Amino acid sequence: MTLLTPLPDLLIQAENAHRKGDLAAAENAYQAMLEREHNVDALFGLATLCHQTKRYQQANELFAQALSCEPMAFDINFNALACLVNSGELEAAKTKFQFILTIAPKLPDVNEQLASLAMRLGFAEQALTLLSYSESLSLQAKGTKLQALMKTEQWSKSVMFSQTLVDAYPSDPKLLSLHAICQVKMQLNTEAVETYKHLVNLLPSNSLLRIKFADLYLLVHESELARQQLDIAIELNNESIMRYEVECKVCRIEGNKAQAIKAADSALKIKPEAEFAWHVKQDLGDDEQCRTCVKELSNLTASAVNYSYDLQHNLFTLAKAYQQIADYDQAFYNFDRANALQSTQIANVSKQYSRQQIESDYKKLQSIAYPVHSMKRNGGKDAGLDADLDVDFDKECRNFFIVGMPRSGTTLVNRVFSQCDGFESCGESNGVATLFENMLLKTTLSQNEIVTQLSQSRAEFRDSYRKINGSLLPNVIDKMPHNFRYVGAILATFPNCRIIQMRRDLGDLALSIYSNFFNQEHTYSCSLQNIAHAIYEANTLMDFWAEKFPKQVIDIHYEDLVVKPNEVFKDLFDFCNLAWDDEYLSFHKQVVASFTFSETQVRQPINTSKLGFSKHYEKQLKTLYETHETFLKET
Repeated sequence: MTLLTPLPDLLIQAENAHRKGDLAAAENAYQAMLEREHNVDALFGLATLCHQTKRYQQANELFAQALSCEPMAFDINFNALACLVNSGELEAAKTKFQFILTIAPKLPDVNEQLASLAMRLGFAEQALTLLSYSESLSLQAKGTKLQALMKTEQWSKSVMFSQTLVDAYPSDPKLLSLHAICQVKMQLNTEAVETYKHLVNLLPSNSLLRIKFADLYLLVHESELARQQLDIAIELNNESIMRYEVECKVCRIEGNKAQAIKAADSALKIKPEAEFAWHVKQDLGDDEQCRTCVKELSNLTASAVNYSYDLQHNLFTLAKAYQQIADYDQAFYNFDRANALQSTQIANVSKQYSRQQIESDYKKLQSIAYPVHSMKRNGGKDAGLDADLDVDFDKECRNFFIVGMPRSGTTLVNRVFSQCDGFESCGESNGVATLFENMLLKTTLSQNEIVTQLSQSRAEFRDSYRKINGSLLPNVIDKMPHNFRYVGAILATFPNCRIIQMRRDLGDLALSIYSNFFNQEHTYSCSLQNIAHAIYEANTLMDFWAEKFPKQVIDIHYEDLVVKPNEVFKDLFDFCNLAWDDEYLSFHKQVVASFTFSETQVRQPINTSKLGFSKHYEKQLKTLYETHETFLKET
């Protein structure tokens, strides 16, 4: 007669084998025990072993059996949660996670592990809460906290926290990479370049890092340095989709259309739906290549079932290809398809265009008594000038803010102004919104408190603005279109600045917005009715600024600019106290990095090709005109 091993001894054998990594012996012992008794420890041990060996379905079943015996056991619940996450059963995992929070002991190691799982489940806010319970964190937990801050878009906190980590661990490539992302998000692009220099020095043979570095150099308008990094990546045999995307950008800046198209073709061999590649082929190709785009993109988009970023952008590209061959009905049909997808995406993230909110915000912006002061030239002072503005006009830096609705001509004016010696463009900087949006629109401050803050913090705001935009020259050109909202605050902060407000024909402007992809912050852009409202309200606010501050705000109409550029620019430069040079109109001959929708146009001489272009879509834009007319009648 064979004596059976006592159950307690069998469990000890199984657990010892499990700890030593002898999984086969451990599994045999667990199974032998379960054949004799429905033991929760054996169920838990075997479930954990199956999880380790990636037999997720079996593990999940065993965890469920163990929990039927001890439903409140934290260790079983925690391992069951990890198994659900690793097996991809995320909805069940989310439910399990919320339950575990009610039974979890508040211990540092437990909090850190739960925070890590929370991030994998998309619960970044809860991850931050869990980590806040611990006075000190492990390096891994600090990494989790940084990613949670980034996920919740707390970029100011992210960049400060990542800096402390990089200071403590200066040779950790992952931390350096995350730190660079945070710096870019805060528009500390110059600092991000320095971070990447250190990163590529640590990993000189990492071709993907070289590609990312090239892309970063494009962001700071250093196309030659971008080319250097790209060439290194190519020498390292990088043939990734990202390599060809960056190569397309660099070749476009260099004016090498043939090589850009070749890079696009290489990208399409890797990823047939790659949106940037189709855009390059449509935008830079000849008529024959355009017709090929129509044929191939029509087939590609017709077979698409689910939403994708590439699908949406390819519909815009297909529409423009149809437009290029003058098939305007098909062009607008595909613009509608693309914008319908964007409208759905905006709804999915709970963002909607609110006409009531826009009207309320703009009325509030007009009601503030901005502490704006004009300054006389040659050291003269206005009698009512505040002490901190007691500066010489010629010594104070000059800033030019080019504002208006997107697609109204801001890029064109920016390129011309950028020809002036001693001036530097910061492009579409978020600096102004970063300084003023919360203070003016998302605040509990009274109007008097806002005015006081604007008056007392001018120097601080100017310093912050320069820091946000990196090491720029004293004379800065900022072409963020939606800064038209903050003209009053800008004038209160930069006493010698000039505001250039761009206006454009309603139909041409609306069509240009509707025919391009805008991110989800531009919630108006995918609806003709909302575009009509956004344009009307923008023009109304700009009318207010122009009337209130005529010495510092000027309106420029795109139509006048392209019909008589010499005359209009000369008057504009006179208004800005700058000397005009006819050679400034040769801006298109210079190579600069530009990745706005106007990229192709600003590489050509000023022309009238887009004037009245909306006439091709008069039928489709009827809703736009009728909606806009309604707003005019209500005024």
